[in-house]
Amino acid sequence: MELFRPIIDFPGYEISNFGRVKSLPKIVSNGYNRGEKFLKISFNKGYPFVTLYNNRHSHPRMIHRLKAIAFIPNPDNKAFVNHKDKDPSNHDLNNLEWSNDRENISHAYLTSGKKTSIYTGVCWDKRNCKWMAYIKVDKKVIHLGRFINEDDAGRAYSEALTKYKITNKYIKL
Repeated sequence: MELFRPIIDFPGYEISNFGRVKSLPKIVSNGYNRGEKFLKISFNKGYPFVTLYNNRHSHPRMIHRLKAIAFIPNPDNKAFVNHKDKDPSNHDLNNLEWSNDRENISHAYLTSGKKTSIYTGVCWDKRNCKWMAYIKVDKKVIHLGRFINEDDAGRAYSEALTKYKITNKYIKL
C-alpha cells in the first residue's frame, strides 16, 4: 500500500514509500485551482531526484534521501543515507540506512570494488611494495605504518579504532 508523508522544509509536497513525489493541490495566480501533480523524476549519476520549489527557488533533492527523512527513524542524527546494495537507483526502504561520515566513506570504499585489501584502512603501497595502514580522525588522516603482511596492517587499523574510540560497523577483519 502506498503511503504519503510531507516533505520537511517543502510545504505542499509529499513523498511516498514507493518514491513518488507529488505537489498538493493549491490555488495559484488568478484564482486558478491547480490539482495534485506528480513530479518528473530525473537522474544524476544513476541517482533519481526531483526538483522542488520553495519561494520561487528550485532545489534538486535525491529521492533516497527524501524517503529516508520521511520514513526511516534517525535517532543518532546521522547525516548520510547509504544504499546497502550500492545500487543508486534502488531506493527501496529496506535498502536504505542512515550513516555517519566514517560509515559512509567505509561503505563506499568496501563496495567500490577498487580496494586493494580485504581490510578497511589498508591499501597496497606500490612505491614501497608494502601494505599501508591509515585512519581518518577528526578529518585528519593518520598514517599507521607500512607492513610486509596485510594482516598486520589490518591489526594496526583495528588497534587504532580502539585507541581513538571509533566505532565502525563496516570494518572487515
